Amino acid sequence: MSKQVHIAFLVLAAGSSAASAQNALGDGRSLERTTQSTGILESRRLDFANEVRMRNAIVTGSATDGRSLQIASPYADVDEFRAALGSDSLFRFRRDTYSSGTGVGFRGTESLQYQYAFTTGNARDSGIFNRLAGITTNLSTPPAERVVYSSTVFDRGGADSVAPDAGTLRSTASFSATRGLSPALIGYRQTREGFERMTASTLLGVRNDLLIPDLATQRYVEKNTPALAVPPASTAAPTDASGEPASTPLDSAAPARTAYDDLLERLKTREGDKPEKPEPPTTPPTTPPPAIPEPPPPEAPGFPTDGTKPPAAADRPAWEINLDAMREHLIKSGLSGGPRPMDLDPDSDENKKRMAFAGVDDELLESIRQTGGRVQSYLAANPNPGDLYAEHVSQGEKLIGTRKFFDAEEQFARALAMRPGDVTAMQGRLHAQIGAGLYLSAAMNLRTLFEQHPEVLGVVFSGSTMPEPERLTGIKNDLTAALDRSAAKKALASPESALLLAYLGFQTNDRPAIERGLGTLERERAAQAAQLEIANPEPDPLLALLRRIWLAEKPQEEPAK
Repeated sequence: MSKQVHIAFLVLAAGSSAASAQNALGDGRSLERTTQSTGILESRRLDFANEVRMRNAIVTGSATDGRSLQIASPYADVDEFRAALGSDSLFRFRRDTYSSGTGVGFRGTESLQYQYAFTTGNARDSGIFNRLAGITTNLSTPPAERVVYSSTVFDRGGADSVAPDAGTLRSTASFSATRGLSPALIGYRQTREGFERMTASTLLGVRNDLLIPDLATQRYVEKNTPALAVPPASTAAPTDASGEPASTPLDSAAPARTAYDDLLERLKTREGDKPEKPEPPTTPPTTPPPAIPEPPPPEAPGFPTDGTKPPAAADRPAWEINLDAMREHLIKSGLSGGPRPMDLDPDSDENKKRMAFAGVDDELLESIRQTGGRVQSYLAANPNPGDLYAEHVSQGEKLIGTRKFFDAEEQFARALAMRPGDVTAMQGRLHAQIGAGLYLSAAMNLRTLFEQHPEVLGVVFSGSTMPEPERLTGIKNDLTAALDRSAAKKALASPESALLLAYLGFQTNDRPAIERGLGTLERERAAQAAQLEIANPEPDPLLALLRRIWLAEKPQEEPAK
């Protein structure tokens, strides 16, 4: 009897388990099974649109990895390239070898891919394989700085003539010839006309190329001497109805005159550098004078360094030579990055040079202080139509006046990109950063500006060239509070805050702010020298200049009169 009861109980338990299985939780797709006896995976329906695109690619010959039909396609895909080509062999080769990058690093396949790419005249695709970065697959994402887009590969409009073209590599001899035609860049030198680029190569030798801004492409290009040459004297200048010389395209493309140009003109006038106009001859000459070729720019790279000066250097005024010496010393001192020990021998050539710089020409410093003047606009005249540089500067000045400092900084940055090293654009960007509260960037750019162009130390800005007086007062209060906090903690004060405070004090005629900022810089420099155990530190030449120009102080070694 008990055996029958046990059997009945097992039957009831089995039935209840099957019924409870109907309420089992899951993703709702447990019944989507394949009809195959061994199938254990779910059967999901493929995307029909992707299937159609794949079949079209196979028929039209666009599918990779050898899956394309080797037949004449009866129709064309909607996205197919329809222009006429001389041959599609290169396309078919790259199509069938597209996925070969997955074998990078195995038994030298990478070197074969590298060779094949250059054999067919194509640069390496960093998205598929990279010989310098190790093994990468076609599914990996390369860093943004290594991604090469098709527009940058085939667009040669903005290419640098100095940079080598790797796509021209065919053989060892071709590579050697290409390297000879691709000069090595030695350096740049800023002049009043633009930038001088010095290059050297085995075939072209050492060359100096003058780069000027091109308004059409917004890039620096080599100066085209024939296009900018003066027409011969026999050619009459075009005139308008009133008899005045008519404007030419060259006149309309002349760069806008800036406040910095006026500053240089005032320096020339004060130092007696006006060009003397020759008196007209009483009788016309019978024969025209021989043409004198224009001498190369003075002090250009590649000139002899044995002490001899080129003939053009003798025509430079003394104040300009002294200004270049001052600029060179400031830049050299700024590159040191901190206090340096002075030589123990006071009669050494280096110390004599430093002492001579401390007592730099008083007339030059007085000229910098007196000719600085007050600037109310960055541009001395209205910009010419189509002058993008002048438009960016003018727009940036307007944005400063409306307290849109971040937008103003962007405008001046664009102008600076068109004319790298332009003083006016550097000043505008500096003032926009001050108004925006970017104190660290502003202080670094301020010191760079003063080291590269000490002639602007005496310039005072007003109007829309600077933030409004209320904003400047608030900034000075913030900088003063930062210095007070550092003094309360007995910690090193921020040199950026001190330099900006002194600069804003000079701009707002606030002598206590100038003394506070410069004094803080001197104390912090002495504290840094003490930490580095430098007994006789070299003084900062920039601070000495700022005291003599902003505070009209005499050097300490000069006796009081």
